[in-house]
Amino acid sequence: MSDAGSNPEALSAESGCKVLASADLQKILQCLPHRYPFLLVDRVERIDSDNSCVGVKNVTANEPHFQGHFPGNPVMPGVLII
Repeated sequence: MSDAGSNPEALSAESGCKVLASADLQKILQCLPHRYPFLLVDRVERIDSDNSCVGVKNVTANEPHFQGHFPGNPVMPGVLII
């Protein structure tokens, strides 16, 4: 059984991608022009050599889109799900 979930090097070897770096919120803010509430990335876990990355958005009930979609029965808007 693989330990790829906890080991970026193992994940890199299995996928064939070379892990170059990761990025926290401060690095993301330096790279992207977007800001709250449209900064929909909290953390970048992996940046691959082929110009792709793996990012994370932590979704909470306090997100602004839940206030109107739908009041009393909040649902994550489908256009924001990847």
